[in-house]
Amino acid sequence: SLSVPGVHLKCDRISFDTMEDKLNHALKIMGGLALSISGVRTCGDYMFSGHTIILTILNHSITEYTTSAWHGLHIFTWVCNFFGMFLILAAHEHYSIDVFIAFYISSRLFLYYHS
Repeated sequence: SLSVPGVHLKCDRISFDTMEDKLNHALKIMGGLALSISGVRTCGDYMFSGHTIILTILNHSITEYTTSAWHGLHIFTWVCNFFGMFLILAAHEHYSIDVFIAFYISSRLFLYYHS
């Protein structure tokens, strides 16, 4: 199934005894910019995918700010947007709902702002 993060994340349940422990853990995640290369392990538990937001906003920006005569570019950016979303799911770094919510929210906000 494409909806579950990969087993390579080695997720274990973490218990915190005090609020200070929770804050220290949160600061560790923020300090490492939530990047696995920094040693941060979050087990893919974000509510929505920032990768999908970037793809979607870029797609909408290209479509909005280029001339409507560039149909080929517009089609290409939409294909890239959906293909990128598929690859994010295939990499098992986000749950399906994270990607779908990110696409929905970023699309609605962009279109609301530009209406």
